[in-house]
Amino acid sequence: MTTKRISSKLTSYWLEDGLLISEYYKRKIGKYSIDSVASLDWRSPESHALFLESALSGIDIEKVKSVLDVGCGRGDLFDHLEKITKEDFRYTGIDIVPGFISKALNSKDNRDMKVEVGNFIDERYWPKDRSDLVINLGGLASQVRFYRQYLKYNIEKMILLSNRYVIFNIITDISPDYFPGKSSRKKVGKIGGCSEVVLKNILEQIKKKHRIEYRIKKVTIFEGSRDAFVYIKI
Repeated sequence: MTTKRISSKLTSYWLEDGLLISEYYKRKIGKYSIDSVASLDWRSPESHALFLESALSGIDIEKVKSVLDVGCGRGDLFDHLEKITKEDFRYTGIDIVPGFISKALNSKDNRDMKVEVGNFIDERYWPKDRSDLVINLGGLASQVRFYRQYLKYNIEKMILLSNRYVIFNIITDISPDYFPGKSSRKKVGKIGGCSEVVLKNILEQIKKKHRIEYRIKKVTIFEGSRDAFVYIKI
């Protein structure tokens, strides 16, 4: 199970950038504590809950028996899924922040949950089995070098690991007030994103190679930015 090979230089950049992003969230944990949604860069528990609810509203969740959660954080999606579905499901999560994974392991006792520390760019962390739902909430919202190539590469990887659905979000509209200076928007680890035109262009390129259907839903979770949820049906 492979995607078209890209240069090792690009993957090296992305792995390096992942370490910087991990350090960013380690500082957040140290400042706010692991139990606060602020450690995940959220403003309130209410906005975080709305985000999860909005993300899953575009699929038939009862058809999902297995989940791969890329950038799983503390495993909050696992808790949310347990609340909204009566069906049993297998859950696998991966995140680059050790503190988040430790929290998930210490607070969950369900034997159907497996989480580990790792970067999704590294193929060693690809599961052997496909999942009904591959989901990435927030993991593509941090700025990295060569962001458009990064976005396309990750989407294709998720498609290859899915039996049924892929869901992810990116930010398509960001207020300048988020950034203290003109250059900070491009700084690794800051909020990243692209225009809806660029997003659609990437998805159309992918559609030519993979048999998929997709749709985009825009949601405003809080003032200053707009999330684009992308739903892909395999």
